[in-house]
Amino acid sequence: MAAQPFVPHTERHDLHGMTVVVDTPGRLYVGRLDTADDREVVLKDVGYHDDEATRSEFLSRTLKFGVTRRDAVVILPTSGVRSVQLLTALAR
Repeated sequence: MAAQPFVPHTERHDLHGMTVVVDTPGRLYVGRLDTADDREVVLKDVGYHDDEATRSEFLSRTLKFGVTRRDAVVILPTSGVRSVQLLTALAR
């Protein structure tokens, strides 16, 4: 097995690799943050929820059982993102 080179993530977002909740006007996404800048937010291993009325139940279930992956990668325009929060921050 070949050795993997060390790639520092000094130029990545502070939440790179962490599970986050991204709130948009039509959908709530949960996934691992890959990148986020002034153009786009890129999530990996993403679950999402469309019903505004049951978002809290979706988040509670996700906190308890983990993310149910529906897409491998989702790219969102930053202009359409209301907020990005750590999933674990919502448990408090």
